[in-house]
Amino acid sequence: MMLKRISKTVCILILGMVLFTFPSCFDLDEEPFTELPPDGAFQSEGDFVAGIAAVYAQLRPYLWNYFNCSMVSTDALIIPTRGTDWLDGLRWRQLHTHEWNTTHSDIAGAYSDAFQGVARSNLFIENIENTDVIFTNAPREQYLAEARSLRAFYYFQLLDFFGGVPLILESQADYDNPPPRNSAQEIYDFIESEWTSALDDLADHPDVEYGRISKQAVHGMLAKLYLNAEVFVGTEQLANCITQCDEVINSGYFTLANSYYDNFEVDNAGSSENIFAIDYSASTDLGPTNENAMNLQMRTLHYNQLPQTPWNGFCITAEYFNSFDLDNDPRSRILLVGNQIDTVDPVGTGGQVNDRDGNPLVFTPEISSISNAPENEGVRVLKWRVDPERIGESMNNDLILVRYADILLMKAEALNEQGNTGEAVNLVNEIRARPGSTVPPLTAAGQQEFRDALIDERGVEMAWEGHRRRLLIRMDQFTQGTWDFKEVSAETRKLFPIPQVEIDANPNLTQNPGY
Repeated sequence: MMLKRISKTVCILILGMVLFTFPSCFDLDEEPFTELPPDGAFQSEGDFVAGIAAVYAQLRPYLWNYFNCSMVSTDALIIPTRGTDWLDGLRWRQLHTHEWNTTHSDIAGAYSDAFQGVARSNLFIENIENTDVIFTNAPREQYLAEARSLRAFYYFQLLDFFGGVPLILESQADYDNPPPRNSAQEIYDFIESEWTSALDDLADHPDVEYGRISKQAVHGMLAKLYLNAEVFVGTEQLANCITQCDEVINSGYFTLANSYYDNFEVDNAGSSENIFAIDYSASTDLGPTNENAMNLQMRTLHYNQLPQTPWNGFCITAEYFNSFDLDNDPRSRILLVGNQIDTVDPVGTGGQVNDRDGNPLVFTPEISSISNAPENEGVRVLKWRVDPERIGESMNNDLILVRYADILLMKAEALNEQGNTGEAVNLVNEIRARPGSTVPPLTAAGQQEFRDALIDERGVEMAWEGHRRRLLIRMDQFTQGTWDFKEVSAETRKLFPIPQVEIDANPNLTQNPGY
C-alpha cells in the first residue's frame, strides 16, 4: 500500500509551478503541487525551487503523528479522556500506557508521513541529477545536497520509530516485487552517508534563507544520529557526536538566546538558537491551516482560554510537573497551574477564566483518571506564544528541530558517558546562566548523578520539542520507567510496529518483535 501511495503522490505533490510563478528567492510558504506535472516539467531553476519547496513542505506533518507518538508515549505529555472529549478510539490512552497495536492510527500516520517525504525527495533528486538546466541563484549541487539531507531526515524518523524499513531510492514502484525491509544498520549507514557526503555542497548558516538546511543543520542532525547510535544499531558513537556538536559550536554562528522565550515567540525565526526549523504559517493559501501551522496552543489550552475554543487536551503528568523548579527557574513559566486569569491571549482582558460550569478554572497537577478526568486536571504547557494575528486556531510560531541549547546538551550527555562529568556540568550551567536567567548552577558528583539530573534538565529546557522518547530510551527509562498510568512495559516497545496495513499490502515486509 505504501508503494502505491508513493507512486501516486510523488507526482502529485512535488511541484508548484503549474499553479504559481515562483520568485527567484526561496519561499517555503508556497503551496505544494496539487496536479500531475507534465513530462519535462522541470524546465528552469524556478521549477526546481518549486520542487524543493515541496520536499521541505513535508516537514510540516512532523507536528502531528511523529510528535504525538514521540511525546504522548512518555511522562511529558498525557491526554486524558474528559467525558467524551479525547476518547478517539483510545488512541491517546494506548500511546501513554504503551498498549498500542499494529493498527494504531498515529503510528501508521508517522510511517506514511515519512515515506511521503522520501517520495518527494526521490522525484526531485532524479530530476535534478539528470537536468541540463543552468543554475544561477544557487549551485545545482546545493539543491541536490538539500534534497538528499531531507530524505535522510525522513529516514531518520523511520529508523527512530521502526528500525529497519525498505530503503526506496527511486520514484517508480515495482508493484510486482515490493521491497522487503532493509536492516536498521543499512538504514543507519545510508543516513550517515547521505548527511556526511552532503556537507561539502551545503552552504553555511548565514548564507541560506531561513528554513533551509545548512552545513550546521546537518552537523546537528548527525550529532543526534551518533548520540542515539547505540540504541539504533548497538554501536556507541559518542566521540563522533561530540565532533559534530563542536562543528556547530565552533562555527560561531549561534548563541544562546537572551531569553529562553525568544525561541518560542510568534516570530521566532530570528532566534539566535535556530539551526534548523520547520517554517509554519497560519495561511489559508497552504490548505487546511491546522495541518500547516503551529497549534500546540490550541491542543493544550482550556476551551474558554481563547475565543477560538481550544481543545483542552494536552497536559503533563504530576511527576513531570514536579521536575520543574517553579521558584527559581524562569523556564517553568511555560506551565499553567492554579487559578487561571485571562492573560494567555495578547488581547485578553485579565479577568477570571471559568470552566464550563461557571466555576473558576483551576489547573491541578494531579490527574485522577486517564479515562475520565475533570476538565481542569493536568497542568498545561504554553511554551509557544499565542499569536494575536492567528488565523482561526492556527499560529505562525515555528518548531525548531535543531536548537543550539540542544547541541550543548547533546555534547554534555556524550561527555558524561565518556566519564568527563565536570565538562558536562559546565555545559549545562552555560545554558542555565544565559542572560536574564536566575537558575542556580547544577552540581553533579558523578556520572550517574549527572544522568539523573540530565533527564530533568532536558525535560525542562527541551520540553515538548519532540525529543523526550529518544532520551528516555537512551536512559533506559522508556520501558523500565513508570509514571502516571504507565507501568513497566516490554522492551519491544522501544520500537513501534510496522503498520498492519503496510504488511497486508506488501508480503515481503516483516513485523517487529513483540507485535
